[in-house]
Amino acid sequence: MVRKTALVIGASKGGIGDAIAKEFLRKDCRVFATARSIEKIEHLQQIGIEVLILDVTSSKSIDDAAAEITRQTGGSLDILVNSSGLDVDVNVSRKIFDVNVFGLLETTQRFSSLLIAASGTVVFISSVAGISPWAYHGMYNASKAAVNAIAHTLELELSPFDVKVITVMTGSIRTGYFDNQPPAILPQGSLYMPIKEIVDRHTSGAELPKRTPPDEYAKAVVSNAMSANPSTRLWKGVNSTIVWFIATFFWHGALVLAFAPAAGVSILKSKLTALKKTT
Repeated sequence: MVRKTALVIGASKGGIGDAIAKEFLRKDCRVFATARSIEKIEHLQQIGIEVLILDVTSSKSIDDAAAEITRQTGGSLDILVNSSGLDVDVNVSRKIFDVNVFGLLETTQRFSSLLIAASGTVVFISSVAGISPWAYHGMYNASKAAVNAIAHTLELELSPFDVKVITVMTGSIRTGYFDNQPPAILPQGSLYMPIKEIVDRHTSGAELPKRTPPDEYAKAVVSNAMSANPSTRLWKGVNSTIVWFIATFFWHGALVLAFAPAAGVSILKSKLTALKKTT
């Protein structure tokens, strides 16, 4: 049997892409893994995964990686996993979309000819945040909503070429995501200063104590991607099933009610009401 080729974009050590690349290797695939610096994926090279530098915000970097993989594979790619995400100190919303949305779209476009040649599969690592009001992460939520829309559209547009598109609606996974984020600091005069401790817990990930191990998550993602009839929308990770259930069977706004207690909005409302009474 010919070995399948898989490319995992965004496989820095300790992240979702890292675990997925290792799982594809365990499934006897030829695996390519990328990151913005070789140092972040050297550990994968040591176990037999082929590594490349790829910065999804650079068209030249994407073109160079695509040319190299085309050369090495003969122009065919069975599985593309878009797992890149924000893991650097950035302060502008545009950068979130450059990485999570535009970079993902450009890499998919650039590798589309290889996927078509193999009647392959594209896997978008998205998030339940794309349909949930995850408090104090508004721009991240918006970027994942855009990913969901792009993936859903490509599922239709790539179907004539026998290319499958899978969207993974990811819940809470035990990765280094929050460790790579700078501490969020409320600006002076913020309306949310009365619940600063709650906001800090959200932005640091402390409100997500239960998280799915990345190896367990990766097994489900890879198994589905390699299936002859994969689920085109896969829900994996802590809280993903709950979000799916509420979004599917309850009224619009039910997710707001579900997320409100942890967000501390009722506490803020009470404090603001009490403040008005004293002034």
